[in-house]
Amino acid sequence: MTAAAPVLQGLYGHSIPLYTWQPEHPENARFVVQIAHGMAEHARRYDRFARHLTEQGAIVIAHDHRGHGRAATSGVYGHYGDQNGWQAVTEDVWRVHQFALQRWPQLPHFLFAHSMGSFITLSSLLEHPYQLAGLILSGSNHEPPLRVRAARQIAAFERWRQGPRGRAN
Repeated sequence: MTAAAPVLQGLYGHSIPLYTWQPEHPENARFVVQIAHGMAEHARRYDRFARHLTEQGAIVIAHDHRGHGRAATSGVYGHYGDQNGWQAVTEDVWRVHQFALQRWPQLPHFLFAHSMGSFITLSSLLEHPYQLAGLILSGSNHEPPLRVRAARQIAAFERWRQGPRGRAN
């Protein structure tokens, strides 16, 4: 069962649209899975996966990252925000986690993060004390430090060249 959960308040007045999937008998739920989707995706793309998890006894909660799905309100798809966008999108993952802990405190919580969602989640984990039974990173990677430094320099140049609403395609 899919239901729209309450909309959370994010940084800078942003609304965080939530989605939940629950087993047929929610009182028998065994665990909670929070999903952080990848780039150019949205939470509802995980409907089939979430339904499968509910068949295993999970309550699933997901949100649309800023600039994605129902949160694409700036008119520029994929745009996190004009100020501190990365900080804001990582804070959103934390706020969804806090909401889930308050709503289902008796259950173990897992976080599944795919691709861009894995990087957002890892950044958020460095800033906040998550209470997780497990973390699943899908489509993530590890790059050598020299490559990361070069990529950051290129990204900084592109951000300067294109401005805060520039697109990478």
